This record gives sequence, structure tokens and C-alpha cells, in this order.
Amino acid sequence: MPLVNTALTLKDLPPAPEGKTGWPWTEQTEPLPDKMADGSDWPRISIVTPSYNQGQFIEETIRSVLLQGYPNLEYIIIDGSSDDNSVEVIKKYESWLAHWVSEPDNGQSDALNKGFHYSSGTISAYLNSDDLYFPNVFWDVADVFLKKTDIKWLGSIVLVGENINTSSIWYPSSGNLPLFVANQLVAQPGVFWISEVLPKPYFDVNRQHSMDHKFFAEIYLKFGPPFLLSRKTSFYRYHKDSKTCSPDQSFMIGEKKKLSKEISDQCDEVTAKKIHQELTRQLAGIEIHKLFNKDSLSIRAAWHQALHASLIAVNTPFLFRDRVFLSVSCKLWLRLIRNVYKTFVGASSNINKGI
Repeated sequence: MPLVNTALTLKDLPPAPEGKTGWPWTEQTEPLPDKMADGSDWPRISIVTPSYNQGQFIEETIRSVLLQGYPNLEYIIIDGSSDDNSVEVIKKYESWLAHWVSEPDNGQSDALNKGFHYSSGTISAYLNSDDLYFPNVFWDVADVFLKKTDIKWLGSIVLVGENINTSSIWYPSSGNLPLFVANQLVAQPGVFWISEVLPKPYFDVNRQHSMDHKFFAEIYLKFGPPFLLSRKTSFYRYHKDSKTCSPDQSFMIGEKKKLSKEISDQCDEVTAKKIHQELTRQLAGIEIHKLFNKDSLSIRAAWHQALHASLIAVNTPFLFRDRVFLSVSCKLWLRLIRNVYKTFVGASSNINKGI
């Protein structure tokens, strides 16, 4: 299957489905020249899309990659034997794919490793089959790596939500290694890296939810924080079938603890301690939000929740520097005061009425 060695335009691709307008259906990125100004090739960008039963979204994903107007693109799709219309959609665009397959796999990490096994680009990234890139992203990314040759990876601004119009903005942050390990500070669709940054296979097949977090943390450990590209590059879609929206997020806590230990074991004692402290802070924040979301109609329940919040604060390093935690803790104590007030005011009112 061919590489895309000339910039594609709308006239090269199948027409958009009826009723679809705007990017990437009826709009395109202004195509770049086939060669750079000095006559050399643009750095090849390899994009892998792991896919499984995302037929309602995948065509938008594919078009957002192919219509970047970028002349040296290697696009690979690894489908996990979808039983919806995904394969039908992929076949519409197979002429512009460097490689694609639809076969059973062992999850997202396995699919990604399969895809990057075939990749040969200088710059790499992956885009899930329910997400999309915005126009002119590849040019901006290539420009960064061409001008700043010491940079190994970058993070960028990503929109997150059910749809673009109601999405929130995820601004990337470099932070420090302990903070990054405890809480990934860059959104996966907005991350690009130099392909030889780490040996392949990139992703841990024993992780199906935080494989990207581990990969990025390992890059951070070896090369330091990402370059922060101050532009919007992609849309990270939340929907009922996405793993991110699973109601049971307990698996993430276990994977964060495992990652914390793996990275700590490669660090000096001071850094390892800071990683542990940051993870403890984050897990405490999760716990405090669970308390806040519980029912607390009685004084007894509200008292236990407020007390529990205070105990978490006492036992958690530097937790009071976390403004969100402080806000939730104050709300728990205010909830207790409100419940006490309502109870005694209600009792007093009943007495006055002779009840």
C-alpha cells in the first residue's frame, strides 16, 4: 500500500456523506508543496489509528488525517475485527493508507504496537478512531521539530467533550516528573514524538487504559518535559462507549499506583519520594470527590464526611495547596452546618406550631 507523498485535497477523496459539511467533510487544509524550500522531503509523519466498532466516528477521523495537506504522510489503521460498518468505511480510503488490517487483537496496546511495527516516519503519533485532528496540524508539528532539533516530543491544546461546540479545553502542562507520573498533564491526541525516542514496541500490552500515560512518563524520565505547542490540534471525544467514560474508574487507580512504582524504581530516593507524595495527593483528591458525591441528608452522614475529609487532609502531604481539595472540603463542612441548621430550625418550627 502506498505512502501519501503528495498533499491530498477534497477532490482526491470520496465525497462527504450527505448532510456532512465543514471540516473535514467539505473543508480542507491548504496543501503544502511536495518538497521543502531546499528541495528536500518533508519529515515523514506516521499516524496510527487503533479501531474497534467506531463506525459512526471513524470516517471523520480518517478524513481529518488525510486532509492535512501534508506531502509525506504514512497513515496506518489497525482494526480489531469490528462487526459494525468500520471496515466498510476503511475500505473507502484504503488507496491512501500505508497499511491496514482488520483482525482480532489483544486490545488497544496490541493494536498500536502492530501499527507502529509498520511505521517508518520521523515523527509519530496516534489518533483513536473516535477523535480527530484540526486543520494544518501536521505543518505546525513538523515545523517545531525542524526548528528545534533537541526536542523529542511535544504536547498541545486539545478540546475534550461529547461534541466540539460544547467541549472544554485541555491545556498541556509540563509540570515536573512526580506531578506528571501522578496525573498525566498532556492529552494523548495532542502528543507527537520523534519516532526513535524509545525502542519499539512502545506500549505495554498489560495496560489497556493507561498505556499512553506510561509511554509518556518514560519519555519524560529519559528526555525531560514536552515542548508545549500553544495551538489547538485535536478533539478528544467523550461518549458512552469510550473507555474514558466508563462508570467504573477503579482500574485507573491500580494502574497509576503500578506506574508510580515502576518510575520510582528508576529514580533517585528524593524523586521517588516526591512521586509517592504526588500520587497520594491525587488519590486523596479522588477520595474527597467521592465523599462529596455521596448522599448526606442526615447530620450523622454529613458529620462523618466532613470529618473524613479533615483526616484525609491531615494524612496527605501538602494537600492544602490544592485549591480544588480546599473548595470541596469547605463545601462538606458547609453541608454539615446546613444540615444542622435545617434540622434544628425544622424542629423549632414544629414546636412553635404545637406539633
